[in-house]
Amino acid sequence: MLKKLTLCIITFVLLLCVASPSFATNQKVNYVALGDSLAEGLLFDKTFGKSYTELISEHLLQQKKLNHFSKEFAVSGYKTSDLLKDLQENKVKNDSSLHDTIKQANLLTIHIGANDFLSEIKLNPETQTIEFDQAKAPVIIAQVQSNLTAILKEIRKLNPQANVIVLGYYYPFVHLDAPDQEVMVRTALTLLNAHIQQVSVENGARFISLDQVFSENPKQYLPNPTNPHPNNEGYAVIAKAIISQLEQPPTQTYKDVSPSHWAFKEISMLTETEILTETKPHLFSPETAITRADAAKALLKSAMVDQAVPTNPNFKDIPTSHDAYYAIAKLTEAGIFNKADYFNPDKPLTRAQMAKILTRMFDLHTTETHLFKDIPTDFWAKPYIDILATLKITTGYDDQTYRPNKFTTRAQFAAFLVRTMEAKVNVR
Repeated sequence: MLKKLTLCIITFVLLLCVASPSFATNQKVNYVALGDSLAEGLLFDKTFGKSYTELISEHLLQQKKLNHFSKEFAVSGYKTSDLLKDLQENKVKNDSSLHDTIKQANLLTIHIGANDFLSEIKLNPETQTIEFDQAKAPVIIAQVQSNLTAILKEIRKLNPQANVIVLGYYYPFVHLDAPDQEVMVRTALTLLNAHIQQVSVENGARFISLDQVFSENPKQYLPNPTNPHPNNEGYAVIAKAIISQLEQPPTQTYKDVSPSHWAFKEISMLTETEILTETKPHLFSPETAITRADAAKALLKSAMVDQAVPTNPNFKDIPTSHDAYYAIAKLTEAGIFNKADYFNPDKPLTRAQMAKILTRMFDLHTTETHLFKDIPTDFWAKPYIDILATLKITTGYDDQTYRPNKFTTRAQFAAFLVRTMEAKVNVR
């Protein structure tokens, strides 16, 4: 199905509700970097250079804001279990204990969890294949989530006031030409990053997506097809993204989506990266129906596309000047939308239509059926609705109906999109 589109790591960045100190203050900074080879500065050619951590410290020094910098406890090859063990045992290095180092810091950056994932992947650049047991993805994600939660809780016990930045991971196999395998690995990485970000924000840390940092031209920053580490330019853009984030105030939440809203997590995951956007300043309008055009734009933003100009689908109501033209053309070319005389961009997306485009977009399948009172066996969207129900993306309504012709609200679309990605990872 997706020959011209491959799913990317949706760079989920939860809305940051915790006020944190930033570089904008006059406070002198004690900066501590924790994590793996990216924090230590391993380059694509297996040599060591300046990581984003050194570049941040140099920026602070130039601004006359740096008091102390340490990356002694950043170790190449580290997994979340290794960093957690160091914290539990209070590792000592160069006469400094990890606990004391953290206590003295007012800025910490952490990159950890990538090796938990990469250790289960085998890349064969000659055959352009990736060996990855998809059944292990949920186990890896759960372990990273558990270990990172323990890591951040321990850090907060030692230093409740420090500004903590947690970095997500990027898709490292950008030179590989294997669309089907790429979809599988990217989707797993998406969920890994989503859980890293969720744990981060729950423990008062900021999350920064490295996949978003590298999104425009990843091959430029990852030049070695057999090595997942960046070049100097890659480390520089990571540092720039962190510095930019720290110089900005925390993002405000939507006025109409409280933390108790049933789809708060999913809405937060998708809006901060502008996969879905606000309808008015500080308003998400969760109960408003999502239009077919807005759904198309959101789906395209959750995908990596080639640079080729799409074939004009020749919808009579979608001129090339339409703001959703490119998304609609790309998705129609990929078979997500059907060709017809009219696209009806401003009409609300129905729940039946939503089932179809999500299952096609993520190439989901099932041979099982599900009984909804209002879905006859010959209903055109029954195969797609069966997939959503079988994979527990939907349970329908309490009266055992699906209501296929009912409009899809913006909150429902956000929830269904995230659940579909989670289902993709857990499919056996």
